[in-house]
Amino acid sequence: MSFRELVGSLPAEELTHAIHPYPARLLRQIPRYLLADDSIMDGVEAVIDPFCGSGTVLLEARRASVSSIGIDQNPVAALVSRVKTQDLNRALAARAAVDVVRSAKQSRQIWEPPKFATRWFDPAALSVLGRLVISIGRSGTTGAERDYLDLCLALLARQIAATDKHIPVPVSPKERAPAVMTRDVWAAFERISATLAGRLEALDGLPDREPVVVEGDVRSAEVWSSIPQRDELILTSPPYGAAQKYVRSTSLELAWLGKITNAGTAGLERGSIGREHLSRSTQAATLERLGRLSVIQDEIDRLRDINVRRAAIYAAYFDDMALVLNNAHDRQSVRRLVLISGPNHVCGSELDTPKLLADLAESSGFKPTHVYRDRIRGRSLLTTRRGLAPAARYEQVEVFERG
Repeated sequence: MSFRELVGSLPAEELTHAIHPYPARLLRQIPRYLLADDSIMDGVEAVIDPFCGSGTVLLEARRASVSSIGIDQNPVAALVSRVKTQDLNRALAARAAVDVVRSAKQSRQIWEPPKFATRWFDPAALSVLGRLVISIGRSGTTGAERDYLDLCLALLARQIAATDKHIPVPVSPKERAPAVMTRDVWAAFERISATLAGRLEALDGLPDREPVVVEGDVRSAEVWSSIPQRDELILTSPPYGAAQKYVRSTSLELAWLGKITNAGTAGLERGSIGREHLSRSTQAATLERLGRLSVIQDEIDRLRDINVRRAAIYAAYFDDMALVLNNAHDRQSVRRLVLISGPNHVCGSELDTPKLLADLAESSGFKPTHVYRDRIRGRSLLTTRRGLAPAARYEQVEVFERG
């Protein structure tokens, strides 16, 4: 089947889906179709997306007049999700942007980002960005207006960084771009703030069902318990097994938003579900405790015979996902679960991630009801120009009922 054919083509600039180039965004047609399916939505009062990313499910839920809650550990994802889905007094926001620029131009105080970020910016860009950080901090804005200004700053940092714009993570371009001029950076911020405000007009007229966005780790039972309980559908696309690229792709935004230190993204990556780097001691400990995940043991043993490090990375991923699914099932208000995932290419062969996640969901107490397989162009998380693993051949949508 094809969700694109079932729902039809959708404009690239529809609603606020395109306000930030967050990597590996979920195909919009999938939640749009599922949220209109009576068999899935029967008895559901709210949708929870525990890996909300840039808010695709949340925006589609609001469009469908369904209450929703999004959770993500990446501060940039949480910020984009809030701005994308929540109403903004655009007149106040526009005045705030003008005032921030005026104040920043008059300021001599410059905020310095973490050292790793400075290599990607010309002196003029560093000066303007540093003054904007100070000015936004002193603006007194709160709530939606502050989120709007922060996202304008993040988009500016992404746009004027001396990086290859064809690759999501910061990589030096093949040819160095001309140095930016101070006046061009100011103009870029003004243009970004005006464009973003214009795109947010698309929220006018949507049902009054603003999502709640939580920045947190869904492996923690406390995060789940902080959310009021209603009859719920969990609708989510979990991160891929090497999901740390989500963090790296937003590293410059994280730096200018003050969300990371001189240590870079290492701390945030270590706390993320799915990562590329594990110490030798962590690898051994991860493989040792895998006994409680018997449903994936054969696949991890197969990978271990090929590459111990990669086996440990995926063992850690599935171990983390088991915690998430157990937390989801422990939440008595969850009626139904929908997992959207694709296969991973690991150690020269395809890892059937959808099946393994389904096995973990069943082990947690969920009962599978039906499966959709959508053969679409796979989502790609690029980090280098060469040696890339093949894109996923399909995405699988598996529906479960509470057991």
